[in-house]
Amino acid sequence: MRLKTITSIVLLVIATAACSGGSPGTVLPQSVSTQTQPAAPGAGFQMPTLGKPDAITTAISLAGSIVSTYSGGFTLEAPGCGEIHVSDGSAKMLGARPASGQTAAVTGTGSCATSIAASEVTTASATPVTLKGTITAVYAGGFTLDSSGCGNVHVGTSASTTLSGPALAVNRTASVSGNGSCDSAVAKSVSTSGSSGSSQTHVLTEDYLGKPNGSTSVSWSQAAQYLTWAQTGTQSVNAISAAGIKTQFYSNPNRTSAGVGDPLYNSNEATFAHDCSGQRVTDTYDHDVTQYVMAIGGSAMQQLWANYIKSILASSHYDSVFEDGAGTLTADAPYTPFSAMPCDYSDAEWLDEGEALNQVSPIPVMVNGLEALDGHNVTENLALLGSSNTAGGDFEGCYTDNSTLIYDGWAWQAVENTEIDVNARGKTFLCQERNTAPASSNLSLRIYALASFLLTYNPSTSILWEEFATPSGFNVGPETRLVALQPLGASPSSISDLEVSGNYGRQYGACYVGGSSVGPCAVVVNQDIVAHPNPYSGYSHTMTLSGSGVLDGGTMSTDGPAPPSSVPPKSAAILFQ
Repeated sequence: MRLKTITSIVLLVIATAACSGGSPGTVLPQSVSTQTQPAAPGAGFQMPTLGKPDAITTAISLAGSIVSTYSGGFTLEAPGCGEIHVSDGSAKMLGARPASGQTAAVTGTGSCATSIAASEVTTASATPVTLKGTITAVYAGGFTLDSSGCGNVHVGTSASTTLSGPALAVNRTASVSGNGSCDSAVAKSVSTSGSSGSSQTHVLTEDYLGKPNGSTSVSWSQAAQYLTWAQTGTQSVNAISAAGIKTQFYSNPNRTSAGVGDPLYNSNEATFAHDCSGQRVTDTYDHDVTQYVMAIGGSAMQQLWANYIKSILASSHYDSVFEDGAGTLTADAPYTPFSAMPCDYSDAEWLDEGEALNQVSPIPVMVNGLEALDGHNVTENLALLGSSNTAGGDFEGCYTDNSTLIYDGWAWQAVENTEIDVNARGKTFLCQERNTAPASSNLSLRIYALASFLLTYNPSTSILWEEFATPSGFNVGPETRLVALQPLGASPSSISDLEVSGNYGRQYGACYVGGSSVGPCAVVVNQDIVAHPNPYSGYSHTMTLSGSGVLDGGTMSTDGPAPPSSVPPKSAAILFQ
């Protein structure tokens, strides 16, 4: 697997808000009054001023059809309001960008007599849809539903949504009727049932398992108690899948090598990228391996990859393919210099071609390349998540790796903002730590990495891949049994939203270890070089770890010492009552 490195290309990136979070409850009340038809935005158009004397400005929540769009907002036709202008410049956007003919649910401030400044907007197609599944996150303007056949769907609600059953809460079952698709929906009615307790016994996890790279000293049934995803070869994949573990196949269609048994190296020149002189584009990997850059936008390479995956699936069950080497070439160029760039190369076009490549795979794709940062900001490679067949992205060296034991400062913040961005897109964030030091001698670092992950994770889509070495080679720690639910406060749009007393922290209303409730908990991370005061009171204990992996006798306790009055530099604490 290729380890990419942080680049120094500066690019302004807007980090959208995460879907996980928000306090359970019903939607905000709607303010309804009579409104005359507003003028269409155009030359000389000015957004009506909120709060003028003849209208009351207050919290508002409504749904309707988008009539038109303009720079900075759109016009919504909503029952009880008529046509009303919605400013969405600072809103959390869930679903596609607003377009005429879509259905939209809007939460914000304003009135039907003036306009709305939206804080959340969920857009969806106008097609009728019914969905059923488990609620994985609740926020002010709706919730995220893990729906059978669709995966995670953002569901917008409004004051006109009919809610029956218990209040919206994580882990409850919900049936939704409204408009939309598997991408997003706007609910007309929601029926809920069930308990808000946790049936999730550990955070989502991944590890190598079986040959060629993983442990063969544990049984697949043992591993299945703690492992969600296994990246494995064809020798044991069917048995691992039968044990209840999701399976992932490794492939690199972006680079091939001759003479090393690379299954995608071939004699068809059309599958290779060429410079403007007609020469193959190459780079050098691991000092002495020549790699060929492939023409991922061409039909020849796309068909070659699709056929290869299909040949593997003919006798092996895989749930996804891990695509190595994905993303822009400029991000890799300083570290694996290319012989030249492909003729007429641009990052934007290369990313479009990468999306097209992912679409041909017969199973969902997990792209590797989120760690290729643009300066101090999140990577351009997030654009690859635009493909409907791209399940998510992997961040190698997530919060810790062999060369940077403890991520801090801007690097730590960039990982957090990447996690936030991926979650906001409704995709899977794979946090691959890439630190292979002994697990038993890195207890505080394991807590630091876990706390950093939990700050911004989505329990239904974020995956933790620990690589701290264990005697068994099964590198899943007992700390992964902690599942933190019902985050307090609004979902962050940037990690700066979680800064508190010089640290970064988040409190959760319901926390579980192995599926058993341990009450509320909080995570605090100090990624600074100086100590900062502990921002939270009301907690009596901290997490402690001992030993190694969960199948090597390692243990985790929620009954550790009292929280410190200040959090030391480059450390973290997980707090319990």
